[in-house]
Amino acid sequence: MDNYAIPLFAIVDRHKVDLASPRLPELAEQLGAFLDSVHGVHALDWRVEILADQPYLVMNGVELAALPRLFALADVQRTQLFTYRRESAEEAVLTPIAVKPD
Repeated sequence: MDNYAIPLFAIVDRHKVDLASPRLPELAEQLGAFLDSVHGVHALDWRVEILADQPYLVMNGVELAALPRLFALADVQRTQLFTYRRESAEEAVLTPIAVKPD
C-alpha cells in the first residue's frame, strides 16, 4: 500500500469548493466513498491538503489492485497523479508518476 495525491480540481468543480471551509475533511471522505464505490479505488484514509498553494486529494494506503483504476482516473481527467510522502508535519513531497501505456 502506498500514498498518492491528485489535484482536487481535476475531480471537483473549483467553483463548488470553499477551501476555507472547516468541512474539507467531510468532502475528502465523501470523495473517497464515491471513488471507492464507483471506480474501485480503495484507500485507508482520504484527505484534502493544500500543498504549494494547490489543493490535492490525498489517498493514504491505496491498495495495489486499485492502481490501474487510479491511473485510468488520472488519464481520463487529463491530470497528473503523484506519489505522496510526508517529510515532516510541515512538509510533504509530491513525485509525479509517469505511466507508459503498454
